[in-house]
Amino acid sequence: MYMYQEQRLSKILELLKERDALSAKEMIDYLNVSRDTIRRDFSILENRGLAKRTHGGIISIDEKTQISSFNERIKEFTKAKKSIAKNAKEFIKTNSVCFFDVSTITLKLAAYTKLKVYQN
Repeated sequence: MYMYQEQRLSKILELLKERDALSAKEMIDYLNVSRDTIRRDFSILENRGLAKRTHGGIISIDEKTQISSFNERIKEFTKAKKSIAKNAKEFIKTNSVCFFDVSTITLKLAAYTKLKVYQN
């Protein structure tokens, strides 16, 4: 039976509520659609903030598990984050090359140490 995209999306969300995670393979078989179709459906659900894509599937998200954007987190500099950044600067040696992942704490660390920050 043919399903319109919104019908598929509703069905995927319904199943996601029951199981918390779905694989692309099982959804391809269950909905009888192509891999490209299920990838598009998963992308739509992620873009709408209703699910999170993973390698080979999709997982449910709720407000407790959602991670705020970098710009939102930057506004939330807690005392703990500032303390971590201040203490971390003790581990950085003069003229050393360090690689860091992007985080709000790393940004504060760069400010405390006057690091030159390069991004890719």
